[in-house]
Amino acid sequence: MVGVPCYQIPVRRFPLFVLLRAAVIVALAGSSALTIDYLSPVPSFCSASSGCGRVQQSAWAYLGNSGLPLPALGLAAFTALFTLSLLPGKRRKLAASVAIVGGVIGFGLLCVQAFVVRAFCYLCVTVDVSAIVAGVAGAFAIVTRAPLPPDPDSVPPKPSTAPVEPLRDWAWAALAALAVIGPLVWPSARPAPDVPRSIAAYYVRGKINVVEFVDFECPFCRLLHPELKSVLAEYGSRVNFVRLDLPLDMHPHARGAARAHVCANEHGKGDAIADLLFETENLEESGLLEAGKKVGLDEAELKRCLAAPETEAKVKKSESVLRDTGLLQGLPTTFVGPEMLVGAQDAIALRDAFEKAASGAERGVPAALYIALLLIGAGAVIFFGRELRR
Repeated sequence: MVGVPCYQIPVRRFPLFVLLRAAVIVALAGSSALTIDYLSPVPSFCSASSGCGRVQQSAWAYLGNSGLPLPALGLAAFTALFTLSLLPGKRRKLAASVAIVGGVIGFGLLCVQAFVVRAFCYLCVTVDVSAIVAGVAGAFAIVTRAPLPPDPDSVPPKPSTAPVEPLRDWAWAALAALAVIGPLVWPSARPAPDVPRSIAAYYVRGKINVVEFVDFECPFCRLLHPELKSVLAEYGSRVNFVRLDLPLDMHPHARGAARAHVCANEHGKGDAIADLLFETENLEESGLLEAGKKVGLDEAELKRCLAAPETEAKVKKSESVLRDTGLLQGLPTTFVGPEMLVGAQDAIALRDAFEKAASGAERGVPAALYIALLLIGAGAVIFFGRELRR
């Protein structure tokens, strides 16, 4: 500026707390998304076969033996840090100190991913890097004694030292709320993902298609069975129902039961024997033969079928259908039209999925539109929440 003495030029120092808050808002969004993935049977943001899945399956994903997901703890910690950063005057220095601790923890967790787990979760990296940025901002704020925004009742500082506060506190709080709520709502708002081709191959056009993957020794499969059977009966011939076997290695008798189901299927008795296999406590060979006898199968023929290599090959082919998609999160897994349900669902949830499949209508908000709406909301908050200065 020509002709104006430099001492007359008002210099507003960019407050490090603006950078700190911005970094914490990014960390809140990442922590919220991670918490959703950790607490939901089906991930919404990370693939189970990616680095995210490897990190989630590691011992570092949860707090000790408590079962508390580390991202949920991070979500609470970043919320507390953000709240501290909004405190007026010198009390805000406490936020800087807490941010430094968070930055050290973030750096440590990055090292764990790199050298212990040997896999990176992009959301974890986002959160950890954001924590480091917030920590660095907090450290500089303390070391440089960066000027703090004044208390509401104090005398305003001189223009040359007054820090820039671009937004009002309510606007900062609204941005943080958007960062947390956006990922939380997305699993309910998003369209159902496309059904893998290997599963869609069992679908019949014009029907409510239901493909269930089960393990007859799985307690949750046993809980789902009467609920699903009841809803299937309500919809009758409108449904195309396929039950596929996926015996888990942790259940010693599940593979034998799967063979019995395959053998019964060849005689049109698959559903009938499944009812008995889900109820009986005896899944050893004697129990399987007894179940076969009750549904009208010849005992000697069933015994030969159980031992036949062809039967085991059919079981392996059945279990590979879901395993090869990389979508296996637990059992039972049930595809109803475009929707994938994991775990023992109640009749209400099943009916809702059946109705969605029957309507054939695409439900949900495309990801691009959802992100655009969040950005518009954030832009509106920033516009109306600006600190107006002369």
